[in-house]
Amino acid sequence: MRSGARPVLPSHLDFIMEHVSRRVGIQVGQHTFTDIDYADDVALLVDKEESIRTALAAMDEEASKFGLRVSWTKTKIQNLGSGSTPLPVTVDGNTVDPVKEFI
Repeated sequence: MRSGARPVLPSHLDFIMEHVSRRVGIQVGQHTFTDIDYADDVALLVDKEESIRTALAAMDEEASKFGLRVSWTKTKIQNLGSGSTPLPVTVDGNTVDPVKEFI
């Protein structure tokens, strides 16, 4: 996520992810997991391919409330489970391409 000269505060990211988690996530037992965060990087977790666009759009919408924006050129989709590589998705005119691995 980019914010120009403004720092991304943990409280901002917590707020954003709290609102995103109301829309998407993966269920493991009785727990729902929505994301993995490190500094200003976020990995959104979804359990079905149809949820990818919803998750990315929610992230973009909530981040914009703080003047933040998703870095679409750096944003990628990866399947961590079984099955094929997902198809590219378009969110608000931005195409997000799939990758087999992150380096």
